[in-house]
Parts: sequence; structure tokens; C-alpha cells
Amino acid sequence: MRRVPCGVRPALALTAALACGSSSGSGDAGTTNPTPTPPANSVAECRLPAKFSDLGLGLPRVVNRQKSTGDVRIAAVFVDFSDAPATRTPQQIFAILSPTAENYYRAVSYGRMNLILQPSFVWRRMSKPTTGYGWSSLTFTAHRTYIQEALNLATEVDFSQSDGFVIVSNPDAGALSNGSAFVASSSSGVTAGGKTFLNGATSGRDLLGWGGYWLNHEMGHTLGLPDLYAYAGQAHRFVGGFSLMGLISGHSREFFGWERWLLGWIDDGQVACAATGTSETLLSPVEQIGGTKIVVVPTGATTAVVAESRRALGYDTNGALSPGVVVYFIDTSIANGTGVLKVLPINDADMSKANAPLQPGGSLSFGGATVTYVSRDANGDRVRVVR
Repeated sequence: MRRVPCGVRPALALTAALACGSSSGSGDAGTTNPTPTPPANSVAECRLPAKFSDLGLGLPRVVNRQKSTGDVRIAAVFVDFSDAPATRTPQQIFAILSPTAENYYRAVSYGRMNLILQPSFVWRRMSKPTTGYGWSSLTFTAHRTYIQEALNLATEVDFSQSDGFVIVSNPDAGALSNGSAFVASSSSGVTAGGKTFLNGATSGRDLLGWGGYWLNHEMGHTLGLPDLYAYAGQAHRFVGGFSLMGLISGHSREFFGWERWLLGWIDDGQVACAATGTSETLLSPVEQIGGTKIVVVPTGATTAVVAESRRALGYDTNGALSPGVVVYFIDTSIANGTGVLKVLPINDADMSKANAPLQPGGSLSFGGATVTYVSRDANGDRVRVVR
């Protein structure tokens, strides 16, 4: 499997899913806004169908993926190697992940997902040196074998209450350069304590650079989300610095509103499905709790234009974002890493998209839909849609 432009190891599902992460920043969920009444149009037409069995943006979410609401318990197992023995304690390495990873999901899910990491603070020695696991051209089968060995070493860990796992390798082990998600079908999982797991992640040396957000990105895959950056060509031409599933070090690492709807963090009542004709919607910033989060304009059987409000709040404070209305195009028939979501207007030369959001009075047309940014106030951004 090829090395991706951003230098992050592919997530290894039966069909490949890549991963990309970064390091700094923090944020919190905002305060509740009044909920405006969306246009009286059923959201059924806007629920673009799922076309893939592992990762994708279609609804409903793939049933084999990890649960996305309530308590989500992830067992953390630490491993080192004969040619790269750990020189730091598991507690020191765990501090790279926690509490960054937990805080991120608590905020962007509006409190609906409570990530609970369950570390077992013991270094377990793998049977082979770092070069013995084929990391330079890692396959799903080799990845699964590596994971199963690590889980087998954790004989004293009680996995009965765990929903998934993360295998944390000594980050100073150079041959394991990149971390990856494990996303399996019902017949190709791994077992621990008599329980089968279909979702998990393994870390690499890049943990030192990506920090706790590395786990948030990889868990995004275990939740069913695809990569939003490009596997070929200019990596960030699709979404630039938007979404942790695009570029975690970008200016706006909070998930798109559509991703949150897919994960059950936004309810149907917070989605305005634009009726034919002209309609207006007050969009509450996605970084804050409450209100209508996205307006969706269906343009085909698997396609839609979506608009949402972005402000310099929460985790969207990592750079030069121009707050406003972000408009993007979704096609749920597009494969992971090839442009399932594109920020509009499409501009393959723009690797940031920081100035892509519409400003008051601005308008954008795509796929037979026109979105106009009518006005801005303390509660959000009012948009007019002509379909």
C-alpha cells in the first residue's frame, strides 16, 4: 500500500482507509443557542444512502463500526520490542493521549460521547523486532496478526467491558513509523478475553508529533468516518484545514456538521432539508450546542450541497479561519480518500480553504443549488437556499 502525501500510515480495513493527524490545540463545547424552526421538509430525502460496507458518509452508519454515543471504553495495551525497548514509562506515553483525546470527543459530540481510556500500565515485549512486522508495506492480514499478538500478551486485562482497543507501541521504535486504524468485517476481527473486536487502532512513532488527536482521527475511522484528504495528488485539495478527518493540524479541526449527523451527535430536528423553491434557515455555529446545524440541498440520488456556520470557537481556533458559512458538496458513492466531501468553491490549488466560507451577502451556486449568506448575528448565520 502506498505512503500517503501527509506521511500517515493507512488505516487497514478490508478496503483501505487512510489516516492523517496532527498535534496542538484545545477547545470546549459552547453554550446553548435558541433552536430556530427549520423548513417543514422531511429529512428523509436528505439522508444520502450508504454505498460502502466499511467507511463512508452515507446514512445509516455501518453497523459494524464502534458505537458513537454514551460511554465508549477503549482498552490501551502497551508494547515494546527487543530492538527498541521502552525507556519511558507507559504512564508517560499515555499522557500524550490523555486527556486530549477524551476532551475532544466530549466537546465535538456535545457531550453525547464519553470516551473512557482503560490503560494497563505494563510494557509487554513483542516476539519479533520492529522490522519483523512488515510495517513498511503493511497489509490488513499483517496488521491483524500484529494486533492479535499484542492482545494475547495482555492476559491479565479484563476486556469484557471494552468497546475497542488501542495498541500503543514504544513511540521511539523507528520501524513502526505510522499509526493506523483497524476496521474489520464481522468475520475478520481479533479476539481478547473471549470477545471479538472489529475496531481498534495501533500507534507508531508519529504519535510524538500528532499527540492525542492522533487517536481521535483513528477512532474517527472506527466510528465509520472516511478520510477527507486525497490519497493521490495534492493531499488537502478537497477540504483544506477543515475537519479532523482531513487535516488535524488545520485551522478548523472540528468535524463537519454532516459527520456529526452521521454519528448521532446532531438530531434530525437539527437538520434543515431544503424544499424545492426558496427557503431560509438560521444556522447555529457547529462549535456550539443546540440550534439547526446544517441545511442540506439534495442534488441527486447520492449527492447534496450542505451549508453550515463556522466560528472561531472550540477546536476551530487553530489558525486563520475566516468565520462564515461553509458550503460543501457530498457524494456518498465516492470512495474513501478520493473526494467524498469537497469544500466549495472547488479550487484544487487552495490547500487551506481558510477563506472559502461565505461572508454576509455572498452567494454560491453548485449542482443546481444556490446558497446565499443573508445575515449574521449572535445566534448564528441566516442563509437562503434556492433549489
